[in-house]
Amino acid sequence: MKLKKITKNPEMKEIMAKSDKKWDRDKKSFLLIKINDKTKKLEVGICNYKNYTIDYTVSGDTPEEIYQTIIRLGLISKMAHAAYLGKELEKASICKKLGLKYVQDEEINFEDSV
Repeated sequence: MKLKKITKNPEMKEIMAKSDKKWDRDKKSFLLIKINDKTKKLEVGICNYKNYTIDYTVSGDTPEEIYQTIIRLGLISKMAHAAYLGKELEKASICKKLGLKYVQDEEINFEDSV
């Protein structure tokens, strides 16, 4: 199949990205993300706000298989939460590959090996 040449729409709008730093929590769940020390897999604990328990754990080798599973099962309900999940899983994956310590919600410390 031959791909068509993509052109700019003459009415295209350019938007400068900015962070609003406001977090509107997902009322369905919150997430605990880590690298499992025993299995060496990425792992997400899906927690509820009602009694603060981990109701599900989803583990896997790649960020994609984990976030796709979580979204498919409806364990989160907000797009911002899905974006956050993807970002944090990718950071964890990089740490795992490079042998670095992963800490959720913190920048990767490239000088701190496990």
